[in-house]
Amino acid sequence: MQFKKKLRTGVFVLAWFLIPLLIEMEIAKGFTPRYFIFVAPFALILPSYFVSEVLDKKKKVFIFALAVLLVPAALFEYQLMTNPESAPIPAKEKDGYLEEWSAGYGIKEIASYLKDQGSKGQSITVVTEGTQGYGTLPDGLEIYLRDEKNIAVEGINWALIKKVPDNLIQDAKVHPAYLVVNVDRLLDSKNPHLQLIASYPKANGKEPLLFYKVNP
Repeated sequence: MQFKKKLRTGVFVLAWFLIPLLIEMEIAKGFTPRYFIFVAPFALILPSYFVSEVLDKKKKVFIFALAVLLVPAALFEYQLMTNPESAPIPAKEKDGYLEEWSAGYGIKEIASYLKDQGSKGQSITVVTEGTQGYGTLPDGLEIYLRDEKNIAVEGINWALIKKVPDNLIQDAKVHPAYLVVNVDRLLDSKNPHLQLIASYPKANGKEPLLFYKVNP
């Protein structure tokens, strides 16, 4: 009877881990290892139960096993906080968090610059790669600028910006206008209307985020 009770509990916990994961796999447009994080607590319950049952009666073995697990984890966490670029992160995750378009390097600095310009009372237009609700841009900027009523942020293309939008150049005739785009997403970087303000490389010097002022 006790075995059946524990079996039912185990199946219940396993279901809490698998069912949300299967639903996410069914509807997600993309899937990366970080999408497992929200079910990680349920994945840890069963091995934690095993550890408590098997090792609880052997205190010295339990403490040793705990140290073997926690010390490397603590060192890894310290490296993530102090020097994430060199942390032994899987290549796919390093790309997403640190080195490619989805990394947020430069966004806070650009938002600070725009806030400073907006404090002068003039309207500002900011166009970025990406589309609202899709990813780092323009959503990253809107996190910092959502309360700035005179700064309009618009994402125009989640793939490539082949040409600086004509309406953005027209806006620049009336008030300050800016373009924010990752280096490999802009095919019109030689456009004479673009004036580079700043470049923000990602970790390890990868894929800079470019911040342009658009001149009329």
